[in-house]
Amino acid sequence: MKTILAQSPAIETPRARNTAVPPNTIEVDLDSLANTAQYLHQQFPEQNWLERFDNLKNSFRLLSPNSTGNPSIIEINRLFHLLGPTGSGKSTFLTLLITNLCQQDRTFRIAVIANTVTDALDLCSELIQIGISAAPILGKDRESHQSQYGMAHRQQLDPGILFDPNSPEIDEPALKWLTGVCPLATYSSSDIPPGHEPCRRLVTSKNFQRIQQDYRTTPTYYSCPLMPICPVHQSSRDLIAAQVWVATPASLLFTTMPTSLVQTRMYALEAIYHWCHLVIVDEVDRVQLSIEERFTPTNDLCGTPKSLIDSINLQLVELSYRNGKMSLADKRFRELNFTTKEANRLCEQLFSLILDYPHLKNWANKPLYNTVAYDRILSELKSFYPQIPQEQLQQHIVLLKDIFKKFHQEFPSAGTSLSPATQLEQIVCHVLNQGERLILALQNWIEPFLPSPLPATESARIFLEKLAFAVILTGVDKLVNDITRYWLNNAPELKPEQAFANNAPEEFTDIGIESPLGNLLGYQFIEQPAISTNQPVQGTLRHLNCLNLGRFLLLGFPYLYLPLTGQYGPHTLLTSATSWAPESPSFHINIAPHAVLVPSQKRQDAIRNSHFSVLTVPDVQGNKIHVSGSGIGSNRYEALTNLIRYLALDRNNQRSHLENELAHWKEAGRARGILLLTGSYAEARYISDFLQSSHQWKGRIKCLQSDRSTAEEEWLLSRSLVEELPYHNVDILASPLSSIQRAYNILDPVTKTAFLGSIYFLVRPYPNPTDVSRHLKAINKWAIENYLSPNAVRPLLDGGNAPAAIGQLRKTAHALWYKALQTSGFESAALNPQQWQQICWDQIVALTQVLGRACRGDVEMHVFFCDAAFYPESPERNLLMGWRDILAPYFQVESGLPELDRELASILYGAVYDRLTRMLN
Repeated sequence: MKTILAQSPAIETPRARNTAVPPNTIEVDLDSLANTAQYLHQQFPEQNWLERFDNLKNSFRLLSPNSTGNPSIIEINRLFHLLGPTGSGKSTFLTLLITNLCQQDRTFRIAVIANTVTDALDLCSELIQIGISAAPILGKDRESHQSQYGMAHRQQLDPGILFDPNSPEIDEPALKWLTGVCPLATYSSSDIPPGHEPCRRLVTSKNFQRIQQDYRTTPTYYSCPLMPICPVHQSSRDLIAAQVWVATPASLLFTTMPTSLVQTRMYALEAIYHWCHLVIVDEVDRVQLSIEERFTPTNDLCGTPKSLIDSINLQLVELSYRNGKMSLADKRFRELNFTTKEANRLCEQLFSLILDYPHLKNWANKPLYNTVAYDRILSELKSFYPQIPQEQLQQHIVLLKDIFKKFHQEFPSAGTSLSPATQLEQIVCHVLNQGERLILALQNWIEPFLPSPLPATESARIFLEKLAFAVILTGVDKLVNDITRYWLNNAPELKPEQAFANNAPEEFTDIGIESPLGNLLGYQFIEQPAISTNQPVQGTLRHLNCLNLGRFLLLGFPYLYLPLTGQYGPHTLLTSATSWAPESPSFHINIAPHAVLVPSQKRQDAIRNSHFSVLTVPDVQGNKIHVSGSGIGSNRYEALTNLIRYLALDRNNQRSHLENELAHWKEAGRARGILLLTGSYAEARYISDFLQSSHQWKGRIKCLQSDRSTAEEEWLLSRSLVEELPYHNVDILASPLSSIQRAYNILDPVTKTAFLGSIYFLVRPYPNPTDVSRHLKAINKWAIENYLSPNAVRPLLDGGNAPAAIGQLRKTAHALWYKALQTSGFESAALNPQQWQQICWDQIVALTQVLGRACRGDVEMHVFFCDAAFYPESPERNLLMGWRDILAPYFQVESGLPELDRELASILYGAVYDRLTRMLN
């Protein structure tokens, strides 16, 4: 691996930039980028930098005039949104831009947000080779980082090569950032695992002895004196002098920066805001998704070993086992122990109710919170009393709503009153009230508040079973609030950083925009799919939060701290191939594009001239095989088995469909491979295992696996190594759709064109019916467009004052939320037109990205839609037609859409639209 010896000098004195005034506009002349390309071509002639720059210059186009009027000058002022379709030169532009800015000014600092740890480390390595000082911003989970990077580069890092004296020296900067060992391990009687080094948690021997004698002793922690030279902190020290910091969405939010640089405790996001001059967010639509997940997190509450209740309960049991019952002398332990045990009992009761009454499983897979749950239950009362006037029945419903409200507010109460809410609490807290006894107790409790006793019908019975679930869930909710308060504030020895670990740090809630839905969204039961029909029902109870509009951190990054501190942030460059998708809640960036890289005509013609077709695959009875919509678990895997058997296995002395495709490409003069797309890594592995077990395909397939996976079967391929696929002498790659879309170019080593020629969509891409995050993204997008756009003047549009406007905002947002939940879990026929458009836009982004992998080098491809769910004969909607229909208005002058929007649609999606239209016609 070549490295330029005369590297660019590092920043001698690290310093924050002047944030008191807006930063000067960054002007980049394309002619200066030409000089940078010439420099890189001299150093790396094999990378064709001059040719790449010529293609870039021809494709670059400003969408709005800059202040100079010169189209060859790029002005980055505050926010700059660049669209770079696959193969248009986006990576070339970013490398030239970073190199150019760093070479012009040695004090200029850039932050790049990459998608994964492996991507971040690889980018740092690439920049160091060029001569730019770069360092990654890594988190504490060093063991995971080692695993991800090691699995992605396991061939290069094979011990047989590393320790072979005849092998060339491996010049990989990532090794020094990942392989450092704690110097104190020499003095420890046991190993210190990576990521668990006691850097700031050392205690004196006297303090340690006191802790052993009395566990209630509060330890006094000290920082390790070896930290300034410790190899574990090599990447942190390199950050001080680096001109380029490379972070991931996770490290941006969770990693703290070295105090030797920022002089105080500061997260990476804060340090980048104050210390960097430019932030580049690559694949910004994916980064937006990652950040939104942190601000609308789902955390497992119970049902898995790492869930909140189960893990706390286990730690408390271990603590009690070590210290005996005398642990109860500690009031903290006593209260936390009793509260956790009661929460655990109620959680187990929820699972018991689901096992006893299976209909609750489907009822609880939509988010439940106290008000929502009771409203949904009480609405069923009208069917029990059709003869009662609605006004009279409504009085009973209002009374019960008040009782349930008090029950939630007062639980657990310390009073001894016999109010209806207290009586309900006594029913919930009675340990013998299980199953039928609980149902009977609730029936006896509620009937005095009804016009007459409940009818002895099945629907009334289901009503009581739902009520039982709701009142138990209310108890869980209040106890979870108590646990997190006690645990986080009073029990640091129980690893408080793991409490709701998916949540973004609280420090960022002040600089963001609160969600119009408020904070807590509720609880949701998620059934775990099982391959075998013999497995019992398993699932997880999840806790749903809505902390902030996560996407605002990207869209408002240059101004995040301005209202709080009066300090301006860095310029921000947002770029992706598909960050303009107007109705997509997930991928659309609500910043008008400033520039676009237009793909070559050859690239667009390659897609237009490709073969797209619907491939009807029958099962043994002759029925079309539906994978999507066949349910979870065994039914879906059975459908996948039938589908891949039909496509892959020869029968009646005739070649299979896959064999015919491989033969076609060989006859065309260049052998190309096949891509089988599934919905998950598990499904990809399932079909790969099936093919590996056949004599016909054994050794001819690779299955993509996550970089986090530690499986080592020969036919598995880590995601970060997918570009090496053509060197493995295989014909097929099986992969989830979401893992093959971006960042990687799988090229034939001889022709430098796309190796994968045939793409089989084995499943129709469709959101998980139990996943409510798509509805949250839609609410966030609606809030940005309607309340944070320059034309939305509040509170004038919603009321004469701020309280009235906020109230109307909450009311409208919750109305949209409840409306979305009514169709959540249903198939496409139940969606309203706007919801269907949102799904189609989300999925066409995925389609466009994956097609870009197969037309690199301007070559044609074959695309087959195999799942019968693509073309349903039932009332369900047709996704192929949905893709065509959402794009059609942009290619019709009479649609009245803005000319710029129609032009962007043509650049980004025109070729795909043409090919879909011809296929469907």
